[in-house]
Amino acid sequence: RMGKRKHPVEEEVIEDDGVEEKVVKTDVIDEFTPFLNVNLTPKDVESIKNRTRKASKLSLPGLPPASLSGGITLPKAPLNEVTSLETLGYTEALLKNMKDLLQKEFGEEKVEKYESMMSLMGKYVDIAMLTDKEKKKLHKIGYCTHALNHVIRTRNTVLKNKQKLSKASEKGEVSEELVESVRDQGFVRPTVLILLPYRRDVHRLIEIIKDLMFGVDVSKADIVHKARFEEEFGQGIVKTFERLKEDEDDDGNRDDCFRLGVALSNKSLKLYAPFDKADILICSPLGLRMVIGGDSGRESYLLSSMQLAVVDEADILLQQNWEHLPLIFNTMHTQPSKIVTDVSRVRTQYLDGHAASLCQTLLFSSHRHELFTALSMGRRNHRGFVSFRPSSEGLLTQIELRICQELHSIKCEDSTTQSDARFNFFKEKIAPTLTMHTAIFIPSYYDYVRIRNLFKKDTESFVQCHEYAPQNKITRARDLFYHGEKKLMVITERFHHFNRVNIRKIQRIVFYQPPSRPSFYIDLINMCQPEGRLQSILLFTQYDRIRMENIFGLEMGTAILKSEKAVQAIVSE
Repeated sequence: RMGKRKHPVEEEVIEDDGVEEKVVKTDVIDEFTPFLNVNLTPKDVESIKNRTRKASKLSLPGLPPASLSGGITLPKAPLNEVTSLETLGYTEALLKNMKDLLQKEFGEEKVEKYESMMSLMGKYVDIAMLTDKEKKKLHKIGYCTHALNHVIRTRNTVLKNKQKLSKASEKGEVSEELVESVRDQGFVRPTVLILLPYRRDVHRLIEIIKDLMFGVDVSKADIVHKARFEEEFGQGIVKTFERLKEDEDDDGNRDDCFRLGVALSNKSLKLYAPFDKADILICSPLGLRMVIGGDSGRESYLLSSMQLAVVDEADILLQQNWEHLPLIFNTMHTQPSKIVTDVSRVRTQYLDGHAASLCQTLLFSSHRHELFTALSMGRRNHRGFVSFRPSSEGLLTQIELRICQELHSIKCEDSTTQSDARFNFFKEKIAPTLTMHTAIFIPSYYDYVRIRNLFKKDTESFVQCHEYAPQNKITRARDLFYHGEKKLMVITERFHHFNRVNIRKIQRIVFYQPPSRPSFYIDLINMCQPEGRLQSILLFTQYDRIRMENIFGLEMGTAILKSEKAVQAIVSE
């Protein structure tokens, strides 16, 4: 054992050297076993895919109003009630270390939202949770606690059944019924996947996992390859520009191509474990896509047995390359072409191709987005999906200038034609009216390319700030725009995300589409330096509903979208 170390959670992980499992002694409601042992028919799977269950409302203390949709089964404990982790069977040492960590980070403050969130997680429903700077670490502690408990329960179940089979074999009593009852594994060992944007986020996460495993007051936790980890994940960055505002996104290692296998043992936290011998995979979408073989999916078997998938800081992942996410999740749970594990121990649902229904997905983001909704709605958890209704406040109170916001509605037949409809509207209605010192903010790089080519064709006087431009060209573009040597400045959303520089002398601004990140709408407006009242033009279609609600609030955003007026105006002093 671990000597003087307090509450080492790795003692809860049973391996072949045999460490006794310790679970809090109370009236336990086991959600883990029925979630994984559910018996699904092809008709059930089809019902999950078609989301035939009607949505039902949920209300939990400290959380926004929510609804449960999809799925066909319910947890044993009511979703509308906060169920303690003790009742859900979390191990004693893990709970002690978690509470110590919360005490260290948040003091005596009662964290009501944390209790409600953990209750939902422990009932194995999919969750899309809105977060912010203050809640980020709280949510990380939450899903790390849940992930560690899941791994502990998984490994304990495997070893107990192994011992049960061994004893029956010694007595010559291995029946078909016994063999069927001990199906407790997937095709490969990894059961938890955590997707993060940067190496610095992995560094923060491993610190949390260390505290949860060994306790916050233990200075000499046994972490294998710690020095290598610090070297590769702990280095800082060099800033290229003086940023518009400083925030936590500025610090740490912002490399976005990485993957890390983590294995739990009785005495240590093993980093850099081979993926097929790891319990938890922590990756960036780019790093994982390279491992699973890109579009060919040749290594996709590594994701075939995932039971918990976490997409953290999805708002930042969106600014990288979101196309990796659908590919990863579409690849997940595909059956390996060759099964190397003992097939008699593989769960029947995995063999039947229903593994996707035995996986919980947790998504955390600072704001909503249509792509987040599409990802969540595409999951097939048999317990269903919990989503939260947004705040009705919006962000307009953060505008610091006198402004007239012109909102131009663009009608299009369906979502596939909105890009062309937006481009044609801009070309015919907006481009001819552009004046000196106007900035055009474009969320999509593909739309930016179309506008750039349009301006070049029309020999328009413009400069551009995009994410692929080198620093010297950005500096030159800003200087030409500031001194009026160039009429227009085209800015992409990803450029603003990665740099947050102050573009001076913007006197009029056009938003080609509502920004993906709603705070960017405020950033760009407050950056302007108009001679009088600022004129801001925003183009939107009916398919920008979520983006409009993020910026203007639920009620105002809905009213704007429902209006039959082609142009609406919001004037403020």
